[in-house]
Amino acid sequence: RSLYLRLSLAAIGVLASFLVATGVVLDNAFVASLKLSLKERMLGQIYLLLTVSAIDDNGQPNMPLPTYLPEPQLALPDSGLYAYIGINGNNQALWISPSLHKKPPPPLFSLQAGEQQWHELRMPDGKAYGLLGLGYQRVTRKGVHSLNFYLMSELTPLHEQILLYRQRLWAGLGVIGLLLLVTQLLHIVTGK
Repeated sequence: RSLYLRLSLAAIGVLASFLVATGVVLDNAFVASLKLSLKERMLGQIYLLLTVSAIDDNGQPNMPLPTYLPEPQLALPDSGLYAYIGINGNNQALWISPSLHKKPPPPLFSLQAGEQQWHELRMPDGKAYGLLGLGYQRVTRKGVHSLNFYLMSELTPLHEQILLYRQRLWAGLGVIGLLLLVTQLLHIVTGK
């Protein structure tokens, strides 16, 4: 009887460890896939900006009017989606989307042509943002001009999705664990 009890308690411990490990793995996979999806969507939006941008001979971007921007959110002040263009080594933005309104753009970082960088940062408004930068080169009559296109998206919707998923995941695993625990305890009590 004592050996059976110890084996049953060991099984409960293994079961609890398995459920926790499963929850952690599923949580990490979900968060990674959400972030990857966001980055890919933002990269597509940067490519859309590239298609509507023009660079003059001096390397200055000529962007369309706000109503002709490929993403309507870029024309709405404080929409949660912001874009700006800069030059390597220069900390001033050459162009900022109307959505940035009176907010200063985050610090620029240098990128080689074709290079992408992702940063998560907190802005002075207290909100978390994802910032994707893409290095780009354009050739004009006066030479090669290296520009960096940046897109910044508010991460609040992403964090809300993660929170909802975690609540459902851990509630589901908790119910499964409780059912298995009750079943195991019934086996211990009845000795079968």
